Amino acid sequence: MKRNLLTAAVCAAAVSMAVSSMCFAADTFKVGFDAEFPPFSFMDENGEYAGFDIDLAKAVAELEGWEFIPAPLVWDSRDDVMASGEIDCIWSAYTIAGREDAYAWTAPYINSGIVVLTKEDSEIASLADLAGKVVGVQSASTALDLLSEGGAQADLGASMERIWQFANTTNEFMALINGNVDAIVEDAGVAKYYLGTVEGYKILDEAVQEDGLCGVAFATDNEEMRDTVDEALATLAENGTVAAIAEKYSAMDIVALENVAPAPETEAETGLAEEPMTE
Repeated sequence: MKRNLLTAAVCAAAVSMAVSSMCFAADTFKVGFDAEFPPFSFMDENGEYAGFDIDLAKAVAELEGWEFIPAPLVWDSRDDVMASGEIDCIWSAYTIAGREDAYAWTAPYINSGIVVLTKEDSEIASLADLAGKVVGVQSASTALDLLSEGGAQADLGASMERIWQFANTTNEFMALINGNVDAIVEDAGVAKYYLGTVEGYKILDEAVQEDGLCGVAFATDNEEMRDTVDEALATLAENGTVAAIAEKYSAMDIVALENVAPAPETEAETGLAEEPMTE
């Protein structure tokens, strides 16, 4: 009888372990992102999602043998979509500070601050010059958090005539072009991207926030997949894939991963095709 009970217990444990393994045996990688956030994530001229974050997420999926499933988000609804199980993670140059306990984070993979973008002939030359001005930000963004009550730059935000919130960076930038706002406060990587697409604009030397460590955000009960992605990112940093993707999107200066090896010299070694950054 004791032997039978022991055998049954061992079998039950084995089944439990197998079920647990099956639960995590992911064959898909559903990645949520802001689809209008170049150079991190955007739709290219071929109607395909591209960008630094997209290519890096695809590389992780390929390394792990997962099918990459892009899931563009209405940014304000990202947490609801995560809670519903429609996505495995939020991967969109997402700032960790202030959200440390809200998600299970990977190690930071980029460091991109928050800056001010305005017209080159604007009288705005410093943060103090934003007083009394209409300033655009993306809704539910780190920039908005910084400028809002309780934020690190709340006094600066209070000095502005209006903080105008936009659903995405495309609308935000068009408002600046059309003169509806005097300046926009945006992620440094995004601002630099836009600066490279048009003439007549400048980024202020004085940043709203100098640093901004960003990670991949998973639900707090999904640490196992988070750990797998963390390990994959470390591998991709060491084999040169991260550098190759960063160079493709002119983002080497913001990579925060450790042990980043130089990019392989040939396209065949990385599987990355050279193509222009177009939205």
